[in-house]
Amino acid sequence: MADAEAAGKTLTIHVEQFNPASHLYERLGFKIIKETHGVYLLMEWTPPPHKPS
Repeated sequence: MADAEAAGKTLTIHVEQFNPASHLYERLGFKIIKETHGVYLLMEWTPPPHKPS
């Protein structure tokens, strides 16, 4: 996430819908953007806006 933030990139992950790790990803700032095949969640993390120095 730090590398993605430094590069200004968005991260995506697929996680099984009933995997308890999805709660960790949500706490880390990932948002569910799509359900696929009724089994998987596509989650996305977007870095915070860059603040000018």
